[in-house]
Amino acid sequence: SNNLVIKAARGYSLNYGIAFQITDDIINFTRCAGSDLKDGIITAPVIFAAEEYARKDDFTLKNLIESGLKKEKDFKTALKMILNSNGIKKAGKLADEYAEKAVTSLGIIDDSAYKRSLTELAKYTAGRNT
Repeated sequence: SNNLVIKAARGYSLNYGIAFQITDDIINFTRCAGSDLKDGIITAPVIFAAEEYARKDDFTLKNLIESGLKKEKDFKTALKMILNSNGIKKAGKLADEYAEKAVTSLGIIDDSAYKRSLTELAKYTAGRNT
């Protein structure tokens, strides 16, 4: 029915959107030297990294983030810590999970060129974060 198609489209777009955003956040670290972080934007890789260090009773990154990373030295230390953590890898896995959910959302829809394109798009997006 029409409602199921709308529900499938909504599920796809929501999950795809999240996968895309997380992938974008990862690329910001891997290709743009953490410019989001420099602008004070805290994204998934940063959160995962801070949690990882905090579990080892190292709150340096958490404190640096809370201080706002105003000094270049603080930013560089934070960036190095994030790159040396599993934060980016964990964020990548999260993006993959959302991409997978997006594809699964389309399960109810009959096979077509459109469905295949959307499936490829989700897989491509998730693939960008590796």
